[in-house]
Amino acid sequence: MFNNLDYYTFFIFYIKKINYNENSAERMSSRGRRR
Repeated sequence: MFNNLDYYTFFIFYIKKINYNENSAERMSSRGRRR
């Protein structure tokens, strides 16, 4: 079973990973749009 703390930290890590991927994707897409 999961500890609530472990689940919470995993959730935060997952959200940060998603946000980082979206930011990098936006940067690449913005470069493509400018060109």
